[in-house]
Amino acid sequence: MRRIGILKRPWVLSFLALIPIIWAYATHFIGVHPGYIATGFLQYDQASYMADARQYADGPFHFLYGLPFSPNYDTPRIYFQPQIFFLGVILRITGLDPGLLYVAFGLVAALGFFRIAIALYTAVVGLETPGQKIMLPAFLWGGGVVVLLSAYLLSVYHKPISSAHIFWLERTNGYWMMNLGRNAFYSVEAYYHALFLGAVLMIVRKYYLAALVLIAALSASHPFTGFELALIATVWTLAESIYWRHTAPPVWFSACTVAVLLLHVGYYLILLKWLSPEYVAVESQWNLDWKLEWYNIVAAFSPVFAAVVWRLRNRRRIVDAFSDRTFRILFGWFAVSITLAKHDLFITPRQPLHFTHGYIWASLFLMGAPTMTKVADRLLMRSGLLGLATALILLGFMLTDNIVWFGRFGAYELSGKDFADSPLVMTTNEADVLHRLNESHLNGSLVLSDSNSLAYLTTVYTPLRCWYSHIHSTPYALERESQTKAFFSNGTEVEGWRSRPTIVVHAKAVGSEHGTLFRRLGYYLIYQNASFQVFYAPRRALISAGTSGRTSTTATVPTRK
Repeated sequence: MRRIGILKRPWVLSFLALIPIIWAYATHFIGVHPGYIATGFLQYDQASYMADARQYADGPFHFLYGLPFSPNYDTPRIYFQPQIFFLGVILRITGLDPGLLYVAFGLVAALGFFRIAIALYTAVVGLETPGQKIMLPAFLWGGGVVVLLSAYLLSVYHKPISSAHIFWLERTNGYWMMNLGRNAFYSVEAYYHALFLGAVLMIVRKYYLAALVLIAALSASHPFTGFELALIATVWTLAESIYWRHTAPPVWFSACTVAVLLLHVGYYLILLKWLSPEYVAVESQWNLDWKLEWYNIVAAFSPVFAAVVWRLRNRRRIVDAFSDRTFRILFGWFAVSITLAKHDLFITPRQPLHFTHGYIWASLFLMGAPTMTKVADRLLMRSGLLGLATALILLGFMLTDNIVWFGRFGAYELSGKDFADSPLVMTTNEADVLHRLNESHLNGSLVLSDSNSLAYLTTVYTPLRCWYSHIHSTPYALERESQTKAFFSNGTEVEGWRSRPTIVVHAKAVGSEHGTLFRRLGYYLIYQNASFQVFYAPRRALISAGTSGRTSTTATVPTRK
């Protein structure tokens, strides 16, 4: 059957696949309350990428950047990611709003991600039969049985079936993106997935040089996903070289994938620790026990896993499947991804959920696609309108999780209600403070704030550094959060603060008596609005010279002109 109409235009299909992401951004900007400003960051961590990129926009240009959540301006410049470099250069050249730049990057990356996903689907599954065509949306935006199974269990236990609980079988209410398409919700994830799927597509097509470039690019872009793809490529190439030599990739490709993997591990586990004690501190905060539980696996993967099981339902079919080079690629992809996602079974967990993000689901879908497309073909070709209706019901079943997830997200945004992992917004008073902090005579100052939100946004919208900002990426975060609270509570200062110009941003609602406290410590008021007071102190005499500990490592930093 010849492809007709829209199926000849994959970029149009890609744009149509982008509609849920456009919906999410639209509701975020439209639903913001008066007195608030939508940032474009749909989740807390997303702003941190523009804090990274800002290191390229401020001051002398460097190829590498330092941790933006370090309070030290001389923190080692040891990081490089292609996407951060690109965003930083654009930010430096244009001076665009960081949030809007991040949105634009995300939409372009998502469009490319869906285009590559369509190409991979076409190469692996095909786009000729009616069943193959109708299952394409299921690949791009399908999911599991999270919503249906959650609703069933809630009813069994006589619990209300509410939007707050409908994703309780998926970690963090679905924000770990267990299926493929939802990852386009995060700008950087759309970029990572474009590289990942592009590399798989190039391996399937035997374009090994292009595949290697994409593997290396992803390795440079993200510690978890880059490691995952490099390990998948390495395991597959070695297995092919041992068991299926006639289809094995060139030796140079195998050697290069191993080299990328070793360089990746060496950089993140050895070199960065040697270069920066702050990296060691931050990495220890990232080693979180965020595990993929068995009920998450059942709820998220059972439909696509069942299709794979049916395809491999007897020995002959197993042999036929593994005689296919493409199936072996997909199986290696799945085997490595599920092992990494469950590495807590073997070693101390380091955010196992970081290895999910739709990668397990997508590999299972593509392996089970022959089963699903054959079912759809039979329904469409034998039963007329009834078959079409049944096939559409099957498609609707696959899309349920994401229809509900994006519907719930938009409903919350348009109603103005807060929920778990709400997008970042700022008040107009916060925006006024950030504008003030961008004045050049304040450059090089250390910022202390009793507003965690404003401290975090300071790293994104100003060239300044905070003693405590990002909850996980500030070195010695718990200690520095405690020190910040002590300062605003009773004026206790850390050694080193007095040796550098310091800005205090105080939320008035916390207590108006603090103005006297700050003045007694040598600060003077430089700005205030209805919500905040901003105090400033130049370098002052040191409190003492005998205090020891990590906090004493903060060096005197000259004011940047």
